[in-house]
Amino acid sequence: MNDSQKLKKHVHVIHSYSKFSLVQRKLVNALLFNAYSDLATKTRFTIKTKDLCLLMGYHSRDICKLRLALEGLMSTIIRWNIIDGNNVDKDDITSSGMLASQNIKNGICTYSYSDHLKELLYKPDIYAYVDMDIMKRFKSSYGLALYENCIRFQKIKQTSWFS
Repeated sequence: MNDSQKLKKHVHVIHSYSKFSLVQRKLVNALLFNAYSDLATKTRFTIKTKDLCLLMGYHSRDICKLRLALEGLMSTIIRWNIIDGNNVDKDDITSSGMLASQNIKNGICTYSYSDHLKELLYKPDIYAYVDMDIMKRFKSSYGLALYENCIRFQKIKQTSWFS
């Protein structure tokens, strides 16, 4: 697989606390994959709804369900704390809605991120590559979350130890 099919995803977003459904987890990855190259320069991003569905492996024609999942991303708060080596600062917790806005009209999905989240997502110093084709195959939100957490440590061959 070439790099164009892999999402460079910040580990703080991988490790963030969230209650995303499977469709929402796939949406997070597909929307970020679509916007990634323009995160530093644009405030709004667009993708054809049919391309979005293909990118996330969504085979339903239920656009209402997709719209509700997008709205859920706006209202779901993700939280993360920055881990610096072995130092975990329990007071350094950042929160944001996954999306600042969304709209589906005439087969086009338009969306935006908060400025704070865009800074975190763009050019991460610690990241994992999410294989978009593997992501499409997941049938469980928990399975996809576990996959993302495991690939983060794939080259290291072990996970970090926290008391």
